[in-house]
Amino acid sequence: MSDASSDDDNDDEEDETWAGEWKDQMDYQEFKIRPDVVMDAAKAFDAAKTGRSNEEKYRDKKPVEVFLVMIMPFVAWCVACFNKKIEQENNKQKEINIGEFLTFIGIKLFMSLVKLANTRSYWFPGELEKLGLQLPPLIKFMSHTRYQQITANLRFEDYSIPRDQHADKAWKVRTIFNYLKKAVRHCMQAPSKWLSFDEAMLMFTGRNPIRRVLPNKPIPMGFKFWVLVDRLTKLICDINIDDGILNAENCRHLEWGFTGEIVLQQITHLPGKWYCIVADNLFSSMPLAQELLRREMYYMGTMRKNKVPAFAKFRGKTPRPTRENPRGTVITAVNATNSLHLITLMDNAAVTFIDSHSGQSRLSNVTRRTDQGDKTFSCPEVVSLYNRNMNGVDLMDQCRTGFYSFEGSRRINKWTVRFFWGMLGFFTTQAFHVWQALYPDGTENYMSHQQFFTALCFDLVDNTYNKGPEARGPQGPQPAAPINGKMHMHTLVQCIPGSRGADRSRRLRFKCVYCTVTKTDNRTSYYCEECCQPLHPEYCFSDYHTSTTQHTRYEHAELREYMDNL
Repeated sequence: MSDASSDDDNDDEEDETWAGEWKDQMDYQEFKIRPDVVMDAAKAFDAAKTGRSNEEKYRDKKPVEVFLVMIMPFVAWCVACFNKKIEQENNKQKEINIGEFLTFIGIKLFMSLVKLANTRSYWFPGELEKLGLQLPPLIKFMSHTRYQQITANLRFEDYSIPRDQHADKAWKVRTIFNYLKKAVRHCMQAPSKWLSFDEAMLMFTGRNPIRRVLPNKPIPMGFKFWVLVDRLTKLICDINIDDGILNAENCRHLEWGFTGEIVLQQITHLPGKWYCIVADNLFSSMPLAQELLRREMYYMGTMRKNKVPAFAKFRGKTPRPTRENPRGTVITAVNATNSLHLITLMDNAAVTFIDSHSGQSRLSNVTRRTDQGDKTFSCPEVVSLYNRNMNGVDLMDQCRTGFYSFEGSRRINKWTVRFFWGMLGFFTTQAFHVWQALYPDGTENYMSHQQFFTALCFDLVDNTYNKGPEARGPQGPQPAAPINGKMHMHTLVQCIPGSRGADRSRRLRFKCVYCTVTKTDNRTSYYCEECCQPLHPEYCFSDYHTSTTQHTRYEHAELREYMDNL
């Protein structure tokens, strides 16, 4: 947005400052084409000559194979760090392999597709049957206890190596972030001409050294990323994290400042020339646009009012439409080389664009709603191009943080683990957009967001790297091991619906006798009919019957009363 200036003396000083570089046009007329400010035609952009084409490595592959092409180095590093932690701490936990870790990721992705009250519910087949889901029990691939063990022991760096924590506040997650950065840079063929640049947030409200607070954003607190996205395919071209290494203090000597340096760092790896970077007023400045032109790239964006020279502002007390400056009024200014334009448009309010691509001579029509109905007026093409191409990062974020996402699915206390799930969110979103770029809507292999994530989830849970099931206990009624030299047939039963309270769907619950002995107070609606003891259907049922120290001959009094009343 732009503001009218109320200090005429300051306006004169600014006009003199910019007089050598900008031509002042202050006639306040309706916009007309002026021969003296016609910008040269934009240089041709040819993606076929940019020197990079990785599309074939994703052709004729399943969703899980597309995902694994990008994520395998990331997974191998996480597995190595997990096993290193187990070794250093002399932990009795079992080491993990790549197949088991992929199953762990698949289960977490399944939890983002199907929302249940707690993680233990996913191992109860009855809970999934209520939702009409015919799925293989997760116990065949990984137990709930093993899932919790992996979650508790996640680590992404070797903490035994001494580091300067003040030099890099994000050192605990630096390597896994670099794997993501490398993967998105070499993901697909060269991007299209229009590239959207903006910030993205990963929610986390706990303490961490790289937390950022943006009060007016949909995600006001968490990790902040700078993201460059191909507007056509919504693929991430490059990504950086705001970790404090680059800041306003150490960028003070640069004309384009801290935010301009962020943009320049993101475009260094791009193949080819004459991309058009579209960004909002946080990043826009005239030195940045000039530097991009020097590097043979275009820039298009809005400008903040404190960066707009006085001659490009509307005079008056208010930047809103008036009789003198109705909606559609345009002020233009062009530099001496006719390569950079400032265009201030009176729309619902005054907004200033900086443009090195189209200029003011190219027109387009825009429609706005008014009290008298829809009104169409002509304006420079930069307005429609900016509105069309600025939202690339937002569209990517809608997919990443939508219903089928890792974001906020469960409460997590460790910031490194939340960051890890955020990286997986970027990976899965990138894989989905690769699939859509290869098989757009209307083709034979097209998949919706839900279809792609469902196929990816099941293939990860039952992946080819996994050599066998991790479940130890029986599933359903199974013959138990001999106790005191005798063999018993033990049956796992669940309390009937309506046995607890007035709600007909609620089931009576008792303290699990095995968890209570191990000082973990957990209630369950399952019980062993033979022993008359409440037991969880996973580990507790099998461990209780195979352990001579935990088994007891006394019946559970409250459960016996319930069974007698059936």
